[in-house]
Amino acid sequence: MSLTSPDNARRAAFLAAILTISILFAALRQYGIGHLLVWDEAMQLLTVRSFLAGNEDYFSGWFWRHPPLFSLLMTLTGPETSDFAERTQHVAMAFALANLVILSLMAARSHGVLPAIFASICLALMPGAVFFDTWIKADAAVATFGLLGILTAPTRPFICGACIAIAFLFKETALFYFPACIAIAWSRSSSPWNAVRRVAAAAGPAVLAVACWYPLAWLTQGNFTYIFGLGHLKFALASDGGWSAPWHYYLSELLLILGLPGVVLLAIGTIAPFIRRVSDRDKADSTALPTYWPLAIVVPALVFLSLLPAKVPWILISLLPPLAMIEGLGAAACIRAARSIVGLVVRRRTGLLAEFPAFAAAFAVSASLVPAAIAALDYEAFLMRLAPGQWLGAMLSRANARAVSALVADDDRFLITSFHYWKGLTPAAPCPVFTYYMTRRPLVLIEDNDAPFERLAAKAAAYQIDWALLSPEPGPREYEVYDGFSRKLGCPYIPLHRAFLFRVKSGKAGGADSLSGHHVPEPDE
Repeated sequence: MSLTSPDNARRAAFLAAILTISILFAALRQYGIGHLLVWDEAMQLLTVRSFLAGNEDYFSGWFWRHPPLFSLLMTLTGPETSDFAERTQHVAMAFALANLVILSLMAARSHGVLPAIFASICLALMPGAVFFDTWIKADAAVATFGLLGILTAPTRPFICGACIAIAFLFKETALFYFPACIAIAWSRSSSPWNAVRRVAAAAGPAVLAVACWYPLAWLTQGNFTYIFGLGHLKFALASDGGWSAPWHYYLSELLLILGLPGVVLLAIGTIAPFIRRVSDRDKADSTALPTYWPLAIVVPALVFLSLLPAKVPWILISLLPPLAMIEGLGAAACIRAARSIVGLVVRRRTGLLAEFPAFAAAFAVSASLVPAAIAALDYEAFLMRLAPGQWLGAMLSRANARAVSALVADDDRFLITSFHYWKGLTPAAPCPVFTYYMTRRPLVLIEDNDAPFERLAAKAAAYQIDWALLSPEPGPREYEVYDGFSRKLGCPYIPLHRAFLFRVKSGKAGGADSLSGHHVPEPDE
């Protein structure tokens, strides 16, 4: 059965299957809307707000940390509204849904309808995709234009280059798709000169986009830390930044991202094309999408990432569609194997009996993917397994923000230290998670969590501070600061989560009475 078959009934059945899978895909992702924001997500939201407000602060500097398209797109999703995060999560989910549709069309062209349907099922039920597809990051958009680049590489190399250029202007992870596009454009050439022209057409727009954007950002912003990706490369090569992991980290993470059945299908799908050709169109049609395209993306990317000392778990987001394609190949191989094995045992089969092994294998493969997908609906449990430090910090900061918002007024003067439970940050770095969930807008003075009591007390007096939210490092510094504010200054306080909120005496009414009987929400409330 082919997508290009004149059999309209079969084509309609294929489209109906993709529509059904898309509905399932969207329904599962709805559980992630409104999820607990991690550091990078909250920072992305705040940097857009700061940029639109014309501020020059800690958050505004992050607007140019990555190429601009995703941040500029976010300016259209209502940054001034209280549901800014949820609106942007829907945008991220829309890109992820587009990836599902594009993947199904690509898979049908390169491998046939059966792998296409199961690649879509694998992507819809992939635990990592259920979790990541509502993240406020540009990687899903990178995958969208990366897939379009792969799709157009055999026949329209210039359009392929334009798609990859757009992907690069979303985020640097477009690098994962760039070599595969070049390889496909080159492999479909009819002569050496044609190969040069096709490669130039595919690579030129991307090179031009990078060559224009990064110098422009450098000249206009005057900050070259992350220009040309140098800052990201420095981070990736750092072995002491808190993200170092062994070389096999991402291979191990695949077990969580794909689930055990998904890993099995991935292994089968990786070797299946070498055992039995899934499609013979590579030789017959120079315009066909080659069968090796998902491996051309995933294998070099995983090798490259595994060689880097620093490893962050969310870097794989843009690789989820090609991973699902390989899983789909594994599922199709299992179904064909079941049909062949039963065919050796039962020689004479007619009607439904002839297709029963295939239907049974298809049902078994699909059903095996469901438990891990359902488990991924528990967003915070999945985050805790994926990045426990991010989960803990985000959970505590959200709870502290909600507690403080119930006490502090918009015009109050607020002294805050950085939270000690966030590690590896620059001194006095504000917490974006706390800031986003904070519904009050007091006047804020921030200090490092290692600041001594004398300095904090002097700042509190000089700036007539009303409230002080302090989170010093546990140990002698913690005792010095808490003892100083509570005993020496006589400030009433309320314990929060790994922090204390002091009502500093600055001539305002309220004092201890404003803290009596106040309920501090639990982190998971």
